[in-house]
Amino acid sequence: MKIFSLILYGLIVLILLMLALRIVIDFFRRKDEDL
Repeated sequence: MKIFSLILYGLIVLILLMLALRIVIDFFRRKDEDL
């Protein structure tokens, strides 16, 4: 059960990291368009 909770936690962290990365990429892309 402990291993399962660790895998679940890892998946949640991975999804959050991917979302954050996408937001950062969009932010920099908009910055480049403004310049």
